[in-house]
Amino acid sequence: MQLTHIPVYVDGNFIQIPQGVFEIAEGCSGLRYFIVSLALSTLLCHLHLRKLKNMLLLTFCAVIGAILVNGVRIVLIILIGYYSDMQSSIVKDHNMFGWFLYIPFIVVLFYLVGKLEPHPASEDKPYATQRLAAMPLALVIGASLLASGISIKLLMGQYPVLDFSPVELTTTNKDQTPSPYIPAYSRKAHNVRHLSGVEVIDISYQFDGRHDANRADYYLNNMIPQGWNKVSSDVTNNSRLIWLSDHSGNNAILQYWYEANGQKTGSVGVYKRNRIKQALQLNAKSSLHWQFIRCSSLRCQDEANLLRQLLNE
Repeated sequence: MQLTHIPVYVDGNFIQIPQGVFEIAEGCSGLRYFIVSLALSTLLCHLHLRKLKNMLLLTFCAVIGAILVNGVRIVLIILIGYYSDMQSSIVKDHNMFGWFLYIPFIVVLFYLVGKLEPHPASEDKPYATQRLAAMPLALVIGASLLASGISIKLLMGQYPVLDFSPVELTTTNKDQTPSPYIPAYSRKAHNVRHLSGVEVIDISYQFDGRHDANRADYYLNNMIPQGWNKVSSDVTNNSRLIWLSDHSGNNAILQYWYEANGQKTGSVGVYKRNRIKQALQLNAKSSLHWQFIRCSSLRCQDEANLLRQLLNE
């Protein structure tokens, strides 16, 4: 970023530009690129390479390439956010954008394998491939489909075979009461409680997972209420705390957590793993819980302690 004219301030995992703040999550796409590159290079070494020198070279290129691709992805996202004034959809749904950069790198990796140890031309006569019997293959595919979770759902009548109902997305909240922006959900519960003289806004969303937007980790979901800005955040064992401020200098704190498979978490990665576990039980339901308190104490310490107590209820 120093090669550009964009003013950048880096504080830990946060990169701040005049248009907004970018947070590099702990389980970002770079970790996925690293794992995929390491696994793919191991497979290519086992199947195509024989020399130890070529194996080490391929593994080195795969790991370094994954790191470079992730760095280029982050820089491009920041540039897009700067020039689009944070309005581009790539800024929010950056995972798909990253794969468009990573897939060409995989193609280059395959090309490198062919150059390291090209296969000699074979003088043997080609042999006829063995044909699989159609009936056993059809039986195997049919049994797999019947045993799949989707087929069981269809047979039980929980989901229609064809569902053309449009996805209903809620508009931006026009009420003055702070709340997150959740465009699609199945059920919503809104409560306002007063504990020790403090007003606590408590909102719960239930998701059935009927379509891509009907889930707690949908990319358009925004936990920050309209008119408030994120100052800092902290991930606890079961939730995430976010400190906020508005243009008038008022401070607030919010807490939210995802719930799936009976487990509470403030991490999207852990939430996705819990959804995979409960998918084995043919259960696609999940929930999101959101709590908001305006601060009156120094650095919202009392309010943060109150939210931690509410989490354990």
